[in-house]
Amino acid sequence: RNQLQTNGSGALVQASQYLRHVSTTEGLRSFWKGNGVSILQKMATTGSNYFVYERLKEALRFCWSSSDDVGFKARLLCGTLAGAINVTVAYPLDLIRTNIASSHEAAARGSEWAGIVETASLLYKAHGLGGFMRGLPATQLCQGVNIGLHFGIYETLNTNPV
Repeated sequence: RNQLQTNGSGALVQASQYLRHVSTTEGLRSFWKGNGVSILQKMATTGSNYFVYERLKEALRFCWSSSDDVGFKARLLCGTLAGAINVTVAYPLDLIRTNIASSHEAAARGSEWAGIVETASLLYKAHGLGGFMRGLPATQLCQGVNIGLHFGIYETLNTNPV
């Protein structure tokens, strides 16, 4: 695998050389490796983030600022929990996508990259069921806080315009 390494000068030249190298050695399709899985993952998490967030808001009503105002802290908490829950459910797809995208040329089938099922099978054979959760806590923390801030800030500004 080639990695793009720069020291600041000539980064654009190095990037274009690297892009040319990848398209020559792996073909133009290689730039979209893992895109199908990424779309599946986004579909699974985007809508369910809102669903889980709304359910958590009702379940954690005791955290609200007042009886008629959720408040920033409760929105942040519910958004963070919703994000962490959804990331947990969709994480195996993210791991599969990452493995597909980072695979070089032939993963297991000769001249084509491994697909979703084949990559999942290879991951399972190599690492067992636990292999699908490697790195999950860091992702839960990062994405949970990210989604929590999104809901907290967006909904607070939406309900309390400046």
